[in-house]
Amino acid sequence: MSNIYTVTDSDGFVRDIIADQNFVEQYYPNRWVLVGPVPTIPVPPIITKVAMISRFTPQEYVGIVGATSTDVEVQAWYDLFQAASTVNLSDQRTIAGINSFVPKNLLTQARADAILTDPVQPDERP
Repeated sequence: MSNIYTVTDSDGFVRDIIADQNFVEQYYPNRWVLVGPVPTIPVPPIITKVAMISRFTPQEYVGIVGATSTDVEVQAWYDLFQAASTVNLSDQRTIAGINSFVPKNLLTQARADAILTDPVQPDERP
């Protein structure tokens, strides 16, 4: 497992490196200090539009598209969805839009939550 180490090389230069303990013990014997783990950078939950559609069951998606002809709020969400190049599942507009389908009986709250919070799979990413 890689960590961040402060090492002193043979010329006395001090630098931080990312390595595993075996490496620093081999190349910097008695000249290293563990700083800590390499920080993980969270990947934003951004998916393609096709991936977003695939998160709905066919019946759910057909119901939402069908509701666009009678419900201006659903039409407004659908227009924004169509204009977007990708979908950010943590964007408040996305969350509000998906949750707005619950009182309209287009989704259950459990399904809305799953659509918004299921882990993003590699094939869903742009």
